[in-house]
Amino acid sequence: SSAEIANSTLTQRQTGSDVNSDGDGYAYETGVQNGEGFFARAGLIPGTSVSSLPRSGSARMSGHYEAARVTGIDLNNGRLTGFARTARGSMTLTADFDDHTLKGTSNNGILNVNGTFEGQTLEGDVVYSGIPGTLSGKIGGDEAIGIFNGKSESAIMAGGFIVAE
Repeated sequence: SSAEIANSTLTQRQTGSDVNSDGDGYAYETGVQNGEGFFARAGLIPGTSVSSLPRSGSARMSGHYEAARVTGIDLNNGRLTGFARTARGSMTLTADFDDHTLKGTSNNGILNVNGTFEGQTLEGDVVYSGIPGTLSGKIGGDEAIGIFNGKSESAIMAGGFIVAE
């Protein structure tokens, strides 16, 4: 199953999504907004929910991430240029319910997640292919669904992950 960002006005788009068997998940896109440059965004599917949180303990959650990036962004003779790539990979994250953290790195080392949570609300930081970004999403006792996007001086990225115990 898949999803996409609704009513997108981006051109030269790279898109992706992941949806679990419960219909929970995310969608992301990168592309060019006419007259405004490159954009990267991600969102949870409306109604996405996760299980309740335990009071303590920890969980190792495994799954996949998917993301897109545009690197080498430059203005060349009045034209905005860049190199677009997408990637998907496996990852394992550790949720610490005592410290309220979700941390880990993808198996290929390209995505690093450093999240915190209050209740089921996940937030924090990521680094994807060397590009820093902001993390948000939801976490439950046996699963987490995260979205992220960010930029550097000459690159943008967006993506998401679904991991479960």
